[in-house]
Amino acid sequence: MAEKSAILLIGSPKPKKSTSEVIGGYLLNELGNKGFATSKFNLLQAVRHQEIWEGMVEALDSASVIILSAPLYVDSTPAHVIQAMERLAGWHKKTGYNGSARFLAICNSGFPEAHQNDIAIAIYRQFALAVKWQWAGGFEIGGGGAITPDVIAKRSQVGKNLLTAFDSAVESLVKGKEIPAESFKLAGTMGIPLWMYNGIGNLGMLWELARHGALLKTFDRPYEKGANKPKSKTKL
Repeated sequence: MAEKSAILLIGSPKPKKSTSEVIGGYLLNELGNKGFATSKFNLLQAVRHQEIWEGMVEALDSASVIILSAPLYVDSTPAHVIQAMERLAGWHKKTGYNGSARFLAICNSGFPEAHQNDIAIAIYRQFALAVKWQWAGGFEIGGGGAITPDVIAKRSQVGKNLLTAFDSAVESLVKGKEIPAESFKLAGTMGIPLWMYNGIGNLGMLWELARHGALLKTFDRPYEKGANKPKSKTKL
């Protein structure tokens, strides 16, 4: 029997470990602990470098589980992820893909409301249909700014709901069963109160303003006042 394999497609453009990689990496590692051969690819690097792209496509062709983990960009998916999806759709059409991979999408957003990811997840679902991958579902994560490597590694309260949902998903994927709807719902529930998440975010913004010497300009509205607008020399 062929060895089962799981592949993580990282949709973040960040060169170093991103939230998308950390979150998707948890699922990938857990599948590895269950006997899956694992590998991961950064989609930005794949679309820029042909040798990486070819290696990724070869791995995807025989994959059992494919996980896409990406951030939310303006209610949608990052441009390079769209580019990768378009190329993969063309590749599948050209080669006549006949695999049976299960495709699971993870969309994480800095917005506290998980439903902000609805459009992006709908796009990923349509993509799965286009490339003939079995749609395993989409995790919509709100409050992604609170998910750090330490939160994942230490299984802290902040990430408790997310990791519990992921553990359930892993068990379902290993057994070839459908991931429970409750798991997707639980993953979208932040592990800290909304007021706390917003408060930490506001403090972080104030810290950045202070660090750049702009704290006293917090409420400036220069464009509304007409400042910094170039004066036209053209007479109408």
